[in-house]
Amino acid sequence: MFLDNMVAVIRKEFKEECDYIKEADKLELYKNCLTDDKDYHVPKVYRKYSNKKCLCMEFVEGTLIDRFSDARVPQELRDRIGELLLRLALKEIFLFRFIQADPNPANFFYDTARSRLALIDLGAGHKFCREFIDGYAKLVYAAANADKHMIMEYLKRTEVLTGEESKKVLDAYLSLSLALGEAFNVGRDSCYDFSTQEATEKVRVSSPVDLQTHASHDRKPTHSLAACDGAAE
Repeated sequence: MFLDNMVAVIRKEFKEECDYIKEADKLELYKNCLTDDKDYHVPKVYRKYSNKKCLCMEFVEGTLIDRFSDARVPQELRDRIGELLLRLALKEIFLFRFIQADPNPANFFYDTARSRLALIDLGAGHKFCREFIDGYAKLVYAAANADKHMIMEYLKRTEVLTGEESKKVLDAYLSLSLALGEAFNVGRDSCYDFSTQEATEKVRVSSPVDLQTHASHDRKPTHSLAACDGAAE
């Protein structure tokens, strides 16, 4: 069963996430990816003082990003932080192919003095193969252009779906893909208004359908925490 496999994958990931030598490797890989981008900062790892059960790294200056959600914070500053997060997510997927798969607010600090985003906790970082990312990019392109035929084709090519699902499931994934593509379907000089978006609600509604679908398959999940689920390295 898919859920049995999911539990096994989660158990494996949690064990790996508690191995601080592996996390140090991921931190250094991520830091190398962002070396030339001054908008982001990844702390230096001190290998001499680190081991499998202890990770010693540079102290990070900044404020947790959820503190900036207050409406009293200037909109310009909130937009700046939002832009940095979105740009980073796109870089992770389409350039680095290395994803911070546990993007909770406690892992991001905004340094107002340097106007940059600092990142910690890469224990759940995950590398994806080029073949999967290329397929995912085409899926995003199809969603942005509301190309239903292409969406279904790449949902199957990336192994999100097998093509044998019921019409209810196929329609749910199509609707979800179209909703997520809306943010990319704006003009170059236009802005997407996240305050009025409905994608989050559509994801919530489709989740039970997604679970029922996967529960009936013996397809092994490759990474439980990542934003996408497919053929990983």
